[in-house]
Amino acid sequence: MNEFGISLYLGTGFEKNKEIIKKAHENNAKYAFTSLHIPEETVADYQSEVKRLLGLCKENNLSLIVDVGPRTLDKLGYKSFEELKSTSITHLRLDYGFSNEEIVKLSRDFKIVFNASTIKDDDLKELEQLGADFSEFYACHNFYPKEYTGLSLNSIAKINSRLKCIYSHNIIIQVFLVSCYFVCRSR
Repeated sequence: MNEFGISLYLGTGFEKNKEIIKKAHENNAKYAFTSLHIPEETVADYQSEVKRLLGLCKENNLSLIVDVGPRTLDKLGYKSFEELKSTSITHLRLDYGFSNEEIVKLSRDFKIVFNASTIKDDDLKELEQLGADFSEFYACHNFYPKEYTGLSLNSIAKINSRLKCIYSHNIIIQVFLVSCYFVCRSR
């Protein structure tokens, strides 16, 4: 089963994102992806703009996958990730800086998305030992909204094969194709 979604960036501007979200909703998109810690994303009132974007996603029933780091909460003006549960954020695409213990804890409230290219076998084994519920975990091929940062289809196939070999659980693998966000469910 393939579901699709969109990528959103604060730098695109609220009105343009509103148009994108409206079209996505009309076409039955299920997901939106955004990064909440791209250094280049500078908008006048960051916290307010993020909250407006979260609201638009919620109004349009888009499950929001956000790329986060340990400093994301400070940037957003929240004290804990738990506070984000009331927003449209359903998936945390974890970047650097989270311990496996923190990851397991976060997975109780959100779906957890790893960078498919960088997740290590040892981390998966430790997460399993810590009691992780792998039905809450995804692997996503990394995407950075700059030219020449995509992965070849051959690279994606090799990574997917590796994940399926070492990951005895039914992992959901996600990938970006042509600036759109697609969720390819392969169980």
